[in-house]
This record gives sequence, structure tokens and C-alpha cells, in this order.
Amino acid sequence: MTAGEALSLRKRKQLARKERIFRAALDLFKRKGFSATTVEEIAAAADVGKGTFFNYFPTKEAVLIYQGERQALNLFAEIGAELASPQLGALEKLKLLLCTLAEGLEPEKELTRLVVYESMKAPDVIARDAYRQMFHNTLVALVREGQGCGEIRPDAESELIATALESIYFFEVFRWCASPTPYSLAARLVSLVDLIVGGIGQTSEVLKTSEV
Repeated sequence: MTAGEALSLRKRKQLARKERIFRAALDLFKRKGFSATTVEEIAAAADVGKGTFFNYFPTKEAVLIYQGERQALNLFAEIGAELASPQLGALEKLKLLLCTLAEGLEPEKELTRLVVYESMKAPDVIARDAYRQMFHNTLVALVREGQGCGEIRPDAESELIATALESIYFFEVFRWCASPTPYSLAARLVSLVDLIVGGIGQTSEVLKTSEV
């Protein structure tokens, strides 16, 4: 076996071990609840030592952050080609991005709620979240694309528009998680994008008519 092959084998074993710990943790979270599950129980279920758990996840909360990030990265990979397609307009791509991410959360609402609530308690972990940076960068790129083709006003700062969209997305995810009444998160986000694009002020023509 060459040094390269040995390194590759070691890497695969590490990834397999991390996956085993991750799956054991999620299973316990679903069965016992997040707060009631201990690191010792996760390590035992994954057949590793407690120290090995911390080699892969600095905290129990980091498992949930990893779940959210991994799910989002998988969804980004699924729609990457469509986001690059010249057949779709920039606004269509923005809606597609938000809808795809929302629809990926909807089947696992309880797990999503855990991820969201625990993430809010771990700002240091969120700050290192590669997914959020990727999400923001993708929004900026789509906004600039829209500005370039005339779909989005060119005089507004692209970073500011992207930040507004990002804030709306995360707030709506939180709102959806907290709501006792089920509804479509994807549909809600599309409605909000349409509202932002259309604006909330009346046009000058409407105002003139109302004054008559």
C-alpha cells in the first residue's frame, strides 16, 4: 500500500466514524430529546470513547449545526446547475433557491426546530458556519445578475439586498419552527420575495387616482 493509499484509507475511516457518531446522536435526539441526551450516551451508541466524540464535534450542539449545514450543502449541490442556467431569470433563481432550502426543511420540522433553537445558543459555532457564507455569497451573485439584466434596481447595493433576503429567510425559518399551525414555508418565502420585488408603496398612478 502506498502512502497516498494509506492516507486515503485513514480519511475514509475518519469520515465513517464521524458519520456513525452523527447518526447515533440524531437517533438519540429524536428518541430522548436533545436536552436529555448526554455526550456519553452518544459515544456509547456510536461505539467510540467520549474523547473521540470531541475529536469530531466540539460540543453536543455542534452535531445539530453540522446537520443543518450538511443538509443545506446537499441541496445547493442539487440545484447548482439550475442556478447557473441562462434559461432562468435571476428572480426565478432566487425563488428557486429559497424554495429548495425551505422544502428541504419541511419533512423534518422537529429536527429543524432543534437545529434552529440550539444554533441561536451557540453564536461562536454559527460564526464558523460555511453554509451561511455560501448562502450569502449565492444571494449576492444572484442579485448582481438581476441588476445586470434589469430585473433588480441597479442603484441599490447588492450586499445590502442579499443581507435583507438572508435575514428574511432565517427569520421566516424561525417563525415557521415556532408556529403551532402548519403552513408551507416555501410558499411564504415566495410571497415575501414577490412583495419585496413589487414594493410596499403605491405607484404614483395609484396615488393620483386616489386623490381624485
